[in-house]
Amino acid sequence: MSAPTPASDPTAALLNDRALTHGKFDDNAHYAQLIKLLKQQAGGDVHWTAVQNEAFDLIATKLGRILSGQASFVDHWADIAGYAQLVVKELTRPAPKPQDDPANQPDNGLRPAPP
Repeated sequence: MSAPTPASDPTAALLNDRALTHGKFDDNAHYAQLIKLLKQQAGGDVHWTAVQNEAFDLIATKLGRILSGQASFVDHWADIAGYAQLVVKELTRPAPKPQDDPANQPDNGLRPAPP
């Protein structure tokens, strides 16, 4: 039995198409994991929020694609900007107002009164 061809296998076709812009997956994985290792060695993942960690990891993946694929593929750069913007949004979100804190709400009978 022969290996499926891109024409007969939609997954193979997709992978071949992505290889044109993203490079070889093995190379992409290698570069992305090196970048993520730098974050881990710097202790960034310990002190960052989940949003910061996930954005960094996704940016590292995009950088891996840039290094192993086409650096001029606009989507890579737009995605990096989008992930970074999600971190900016988190960091600039206004702090909750004291009146919005459930601890500052009057007792509605559903929770015990403080001692």
